[in-house]
Amino acid sequence: MNPIIKYVIRVVLLILLQVIVLKNLELGVANWWVTPFVFIYLVIDFPVKFNPLYSMLLAGLLGFVIDVFYDTYGMHASAAIFMAFVRSYFIPMVLPRDGFDENSSATIRNLGWPKYLLYLFVMAFLYHLWFFMIEKFSFSSFPLRFSQALVSSLVAVAIMFLVQYLYVKEAKR
Repeated sequence: MNPIIKYVIRVVLLILLQVIVLKNLELGVANWWVTPFVFIYLVIDFPVKFNPLYSMLLAGLLGFVIDVFYDTYGMHASAAIFMAFVRSYFIPMVLPRDGFDENSSATIRNLGWPKYLLYLFVMAFLYHLWFFMIEKFSFSSFPLRFSQALVSSLVAVAIMFLVQYLYVKEAKR
């Protein structure tokens, strides 16, 4: 199958997962603490040497689509652009030193699961922290927002790790 078509299908499926399943997830008391945004996996999965400007542009577009469904007025777009910006500086730190195919993405197979898990967590945490901080728009509740971002990031990373694991398992067949 054409890689572009595969990526478009993945975009549609992850956006549907985000806006239909995770937006309506009811966890009772933990509902406020656990707000995982897994659509950011689409930005995390961009090719390693993807132009940072295009990365931020596409991340902003994806964030805007989520903003439309969540009625958040640009907060997701802002957080996605921030994450894409930081990604361009962070990704060289986790890449292997012996070289890397410029057109491939950072995956479990390419990085190994410890580095990939670190990469996922840092990107998810930065996204969630940025989002929750601009949602409140105050540093007075920083410890509370930090812990909310930490818990939400851990849940999002678990879901994204599972998605990546299933995707890699499918690619091996």
